[in-house]
Amino acid sequence: MRIVMLNPVLGEAFGTERVLADSTAILRRAGHKVFLLGDEVRGQVPDSDGYHLIPGLHGARLLMWPTRVRRLMDLAFAQIEKFKPDVVHLLDQYDFRFMKELCDRYRVVMTAHLVSATCPASARLIPSGGGCEYPSGWSCLAHHQKQNCLWCFNGTRARTVAITELLLRRRSLKKAKAIFMISEYVRETFLRDGWPKEQLRLVYNPVEVTPVLPVKEVPNKLIFVAARLELYKGIDIFLEALKQIESEEWVAWIAGSGSREADFKELAVKLNLEKRVKFMGRLPYLQVRGLMAACRVFVQSNRGPEAFGLSVAEASAHGVPVVITDVSALDEMVEHGVSGFVEKDTAGVARAMKKLLNNEPLCARMGKAGAELIKKRFSAEIHLDQTMHAYRAVTGIGDETENELKKGSISAF
Repeated sequence: MRIVMLNPVLGEAFGTERVLADSTAILRRAGHKVFLLGDEVRGQVPDSDGYHLIPGLHGARLLMWPTRVRRLMDLAFAQIEKFKPDVVHLLDQYDFRFMKELCDRYRVVMTAHLVSATCPASARLIPSGGGCEYPSGWSCLAHHQKQNCLWCFNGTRARTVAITELLLRRRSLKKAKAIFMISEYVRETFLRDGWPKEQLRLVYNPVEVTPVLPVKEVPNKLIFVAARLELYKGIDIFLEALKQIESEEWVAWIAGSGSREADFKELAVKLNLEKRVKFMGRLPYLQVRGLMAACRVFVQSNRGPEAFGLSVAEASAHGVPVVITDVSALDEMVEHGVSGFVEKDTAGVARAMKKLLNNEPLCARMGKAGAELIKKRFSAEIHLDQTMHAYRAVTGIGDETENELKKGSISAF
């Protein structure tokens, strides 16, 4: 089968970019052809059957000059047409005009790596904590008055434009053959937002355990966090939990960057933890994986939900016990008391970390259980099976047809 995948960033990054690289590798190992289309490259482009960059394609917006949008669309269609795809696979949302025309020309699927198709602010997060459970649309303006959920937009005009774009993109995506749900939380969110059940297909992200770079001089009792330094990631919860166990032996390293970095560093100083907590900034992906594999405990203390929780799944896949807060979809990655701890509050996170720091046999037992759990739910084989089942359903191309295509008895174009 021939697949074109579109994502704004191609390369070695985190989240969606990591999934794109892994999924491309899995599909190509199974004999499929994958062409990549993006706006920019960061690091090394994943091995593929070709790629092309169209800077600005993902940045097309409602208020952009129409001729500029048309020019970007024409460049994209010219590249897609060269590859003659059976499926065009979006890993992010694009301008509504582009997605509508894509759906008219090709069999289109999209992976909902975020719940952005159900929220003008792309996240369904309430700044004070938790996730929004209201259907999205013009009612979001009223919800914003109560919960400040559209805080990222500067003024009513900007919020109005964002909601208009949401509704236009939704209308375009309703023409897609399928929307891939990467967790039960995402699926429930889309259903609650009024998306048709038959369009939604559960396709988990693949979590592959690949060799990692050895990390020198890692402290014996290292507690590690890898996250964007934003409010909803709950780094303040993590720091306050560390304060509650300051009498214990531990060192904490935090990898990541974000708009709240200065605030979290200031909090560490205020809690008198600056000598034991190291903010490492944004690190290369392989170095993060190496630290994950080497740490005693991995922590993700979110205030709000995640669409999947890839870092938690990766830490578990490396046999490391994890401590998380009880939010979606992190709770789908961890079995409480078996592969880690799912806690309600700061005190719970502190107790869980203390328990793991002082009990190596428990760490080993939970780490082994976590690796088995991730392999059972999110292996490359499961991802390939779910992906190909969905592709075949939308294209009508089955195993027999694919075999004939490979033999050359049926034209691949």
